Amino acid sequence: MRTKSLIGNPLLLFALLAAALLAAEAWITGTADFAAHPEVLSLAVTADIVVAIPLLYYLLVVRRKRLPVITVAPVFVLSLIVAGKILPAAQHTYLDYAELVAPLVELSVLVVIALKLRTVAGHYRRLRRSHAYFPETLEASLRAAVPTFPPLVASLLTTEVSLISFGVTGWVRRTRHADDGRPRFSYHRQGGYAFVLGFLAFLVLLETGVAHLLLARWNTTVAWILTIASIYTLIWFFGDFHASRFQPMVAGDDRLHVRSGMRWRADIPWQQIEVVRRATSADRKQPDFLNAAIMGEARLVIVLREPATVHGLLGRTKETAHIGVSVDDEAAFLAAVNGKLAAADCLTGLSALQ
Repeated sequence: MRTKSLIGNPLLLFALLAAALLAAEAWITGTADFAAHPEVLSLAVTADIVVAIPLLYYLLVVRRKRLPVITVAPVFVLSLIVAGKILPAAQHTYLDYAELVAPLVELSVLVVIALKLRTVAGHYRRLRRSHAYFPETLEASLRAAVPTFPPLVASLLTTEVSLISFGVTGWVRRTRHADDGRPRFSYHRQGGYAFVLGFLAFLVLLETGVAHLLLARWNTTVAWILTIASIYTLIWFFGDFHASRFQPMVAGDDRLHVRSGMRWRADIPWQQIEVVRRATSADRKQPDFLNAAIMGEARLVIVLREPATVHGLLGRTKETAHIGVSVDDEAAFLAAVNGKLAAADCLTGLSALQ
């Protein structure tokens, strides 16, 4: 069973084989034979690490997972670094030759990325009309431009780019007012999210500044790492806040688009919705209840006829038939949703009669 598990997990198999190979090479460099014949054996060790490991990655992972060949590049660069640690400093002659290839590899990666970005931008311009939200449009563009990307990788990359984009540009970006006639409902004013986030940002900046000054006396590098990590965390928080501003809930023609910043998203057909009403304590105690309110407890609940998949951050999903939400204008939201549900019930009844 363990053998089958290894074979079925090419990345784990590669990691184990690479670790075994590196351990063997490290042992070889400490033997008397290596000291007696350093020129020949240093060439063999360099080739094993710099050539064999990237080749193993290509054969076991790239080909079987159908990943882009460009993913071999970071493995090659890492192999150069590890080889430099294993080989004695006096035996870096062949490694130095191999390192001459690194700039060419990096340049090739940059060229491929630039071409892919151009392709992604083209797909984005084409798809933005059929997608209501930036993250979904970006993810669809990535998958169209790089179909070999695993869905999880595309989802993670989309999350990172979207949060950074919203967090950095959200302050100057204006909310687009669509003219497609579909009702839109904001929810970012609920619960004082802006006030709470502002207070949190103040505390983080204050504590980060103090910690940076104290840590800088001990280690400047650690101090800057902590500072950059804190700023990046703030960008994430701001990104989620601005995502809640720019991604309202939409009562579409055939489905309800539920959003909660970058945290949760679901597109639910009207025929699948049983009722939308004010949430009760009994609703919140349901085992599958999902609180998708941006702050605090959900004031409304969307009850489904059958569980639906709700997508969260970093590829997370949840199956639920009870989705808790909050909107700024509850009366208008309930009126619009109930109108859509009544129309959907009429269509279902007519279809049954035919």
